[in-house]
Amino acid sequence: MPKLCEASQVKESLPERKEITPRDKSIWSPFVVTEKNENEKSLDNPSPHAEKIRNHNTQFVSGVKRVEYINFLYEDSKLLVPCAEQSLMKLICQIGMIYNPLELQFRKVFHIPNIEEEIDKGIVTLKQQLKTEELDSRDITILIDRACVYIRHKNWIEAMQEFEKILKRLRPLNIRYLIRLIDKAKEAADLIKGKNIIFFLGGTGSGKSTIIHALAGSKMEAKEVNGLCHISPVGPFKNRALEAMTSNPNAESGTRSITPVTIQYSDVGGNSLGEVVLCDTPGFEDTDEPEIDIANMIGIVQAAQLSKSVKPVLLVSYKAVGDRLTGIKNLARNIISMIPSIEQHMKAFSYIFTKFPKAERDRIHASLVDLTKHLKPEEIDDKCYMTFHDDMVKKTRKGAIVIDPLNINPGELLDDLADTPAMEYPDRVFQKSITEKSKTVLNEACNKHQSAIIIACKNHNYEYACMRLDELKTLYEILEQDSINQVYKLCIGYAAKHLMAEYQTAISTFKRSFTDQNELTNDDINQYIQYSP
Repeated sequence: MPKLCEASQVKESLPERKEITPRDKSIWSPFVVTEKNENEKSLDNPSPHAEKIRNHNTQFVSGVKRVEYINFLYEDSKLLVPCAEQSLMKLICQIGMIYNPLELQFRKVFHIPNIEEEIDKGIVTLKQQLKTEELDSRDITILIDRACVYIRHKNWIEAMQEFEKILKRLRPLNIRYLIRLIDKAKEAADLIKGKNIIFFLGGTGSGKSTIIHALAGSKMEAKEVNGLCHISPVGPFKNRALEAMTSNPNAESGTRSITPVTIQYSDVGGNSLGEVVLCDTPGFEDTDEPEIDIANMIGIVQAAQLSKSVKPVLLVSYKAVGDRLTGIKNLARNIISMIPSIEQHMKAFSYIFTKFPKAERDRIHASLVDLTKHLKPEEIDDKCYMTFHDDMVKKTRKGAIVIDPLNINPGELLDDLADTPAMEYPDRVFQKSITEKSKTVLNEACNKHQSAIIIACKNHNYEYACMRLDELKTLYEILEQDSINQVYKLCIGYAAKHLMAEYQTAISTFKRSFTDQNELTNDDINQYIQYSP
């Protein structure tokens, strides 16, 4: 595959531009450059065309992210030995390099001659590798044929999407992407090392980011979004850490990794001494990307283990109570998987109720008691959920903590939280874990690796087998899941047995040749050399 232009060459070929400040530097590429045009400047002073301009800029950012994605895909492909996965990654990169989503604004930064010929050659190679690796299923063949049709008609984005579907089937878990995300999470963990932290936990839409903004003293305002009232912070923010914390009006998570915000109690009217770190956490299982879900769980555990003490705060929304606390049930299972000895630490948990109408705020405890009376048998048998359900009922008996971001005394609430017990020595309390949803994807990935290693050994492609073994080893070192280690040991055992059998065959050939005084062929000698200890 032709080489990409050097970063210096890219910058020289473009007019002078201001560099984008990426929210996630470990995930974003250094190639990103942009400029603020005249239309964009008008956003500072809203006009009748502001919404149209905003949508246009959103498309531009999407195009920039595509370049980021292509750049990382290309770098990752260089880490692989020749295989179908590598060929797919190269094809996606090559198509991405000639696909220009915003012709008027988005300048091509890659120049590769005869790239369409390279794509044609790549497809031939891909088909051969899929057959060798026994991955040429009917579904994948259909996707390749469809991509070829799109390529003939120069529908580049559709062709790229078809190849991405194939890549997802071959690689349900992107290990290199996962490593980058976990490294990013570790950066956040390092920021709170040795500090007292409050973890805000809750489902997507429970208001974690909004509440932290309110507690940090941000100005809050209510506005109508899609016919619904949405409360969001208004900048500028005194605390720069708040800039990365978004409040999303949609039922989607605006937080992709742990975001710590350090607050001095005195700055928000609190009477407690010193500082506290408020940690916004992403929701569990609220993304279709298992890599993000796994990195989130690992990131929370890493941050907790490095901190001095932890106070978990669960946010329960009005909608969650109406849905029979379904979100709390899932959240409870994930929390207990991270804190196996949960019964010993329930005193450290607090509950904040959000988005409750005024008429319902005094009835929260009664609602929870009523829910208790009508629990289904399967809910009663769910020990994880019942641990939190009973604790919520107990701690709301004298009144629930209800927050209205527009009318809040942050110092008073933080003082109250300062008086609650904390989990001491969190490095002994938290353990690495992943969600059930991610475990399913992880098991699928391990099974695919096991099949790939067996087939590679049969084809004498030991370089490829070693690469897959190394990936399994890396996964186990990161996640510490016994299921990965079991598959890894099985694969090591199979490879060792296979190599010994091949070695014995080579030895037998040598002995037979000496006994029968037959001439050894070059293949016989090469086989002996290949498998000898």
